[in-house]
Amino acid sequence: MDSQGGITVRRALELPGLRAGLPEVVACADRLDRTVRWVHAGEVPYIASLLKGGELLLTTGLGLGSRPAEQRVFVRRLAERGIAALVVELGSRFDRLPATIVETARAAGLPLVQLHRAPCRGRRRAHPPAPPRRGAPPPPPPPRPR
Repeated sequence: MDSQGGITVRRALELPGLRAGLPEVVACADRLDRTVRWVHAGEVPYIASLLKGGELLLTTGLGLGSRPAEQRVFVRRLAERGIAALVVELGSRFDRLPATIVETARAAGLPLVQLHRAPCRGRRRAHPPAPPRRGAPPPPPPPRPR
């Protein structure tokens, strides 16, 4: 926990769900004490426009673009939004992150992590579901045994 009561990027990477992905910090390891406000997963190229700052963004890299110019813009926009870190799962799109992505993250001061294997496939939740929001209808009762 940090002084604001949130979890840091460093602590998030130590949690079993992410640790199972064999994380490797490839840019800005000195900035892992950033506070994670929210964890978001996304694969669209315009994901930065959906973020407010402080997110730990998880992706397989499908939205990162195929050309270096697209990749630079993608990473810069995330940094401008003030996300806590970008975490890319290797395998679906990249075997290793392209140098363009790593260099742009480093220049922008954005922590960049690559996961060497899918951390959560086939796993159960690491925590119970969140309580319902105020005003949300209660969940239906469980079915009666017959």
